[in-house]
Amino acid sequence: MADAVTVGVNLDAFSHAISGIQALRSSVTRVFESLKDGMKNCEIDLIDREKKNCELDQIEREKKNCELDQIEREKKNCELDQIE
Repeated sequence: MADAVTVGVNLDAFSHAISGIQALRSSVTRVFESLKDGMKNCEIDLIDREKKNCELDQIEREKKNCELDQIEREKKNCELDQIE
C-alpha cells in the first residue's frame, strides 16, 4: 500500500519551465514599468512643449501688435500731413 506513485512528469523540466515563467514575468513587469515611466516623461515633455509654444505665440502676438501700432502711427502721420 505504501508503494510510490510514478508520475510521468520530468521534475527538472517542470522546474526549468517555472523558472522561465518567473523570469518572463519579471521582464514583462520591468517593461511595463519602463513604459509607465516613459509615459509620465512623455506627458511632462508634452506639457513643456505646449508651454513653450504658448510663450512663442505670445511673443509673436506682441511683435504683431507692435507692428500694428507702428502702422497706425504712420497712418496718423500721413493723415496729418494731408491735412496740413
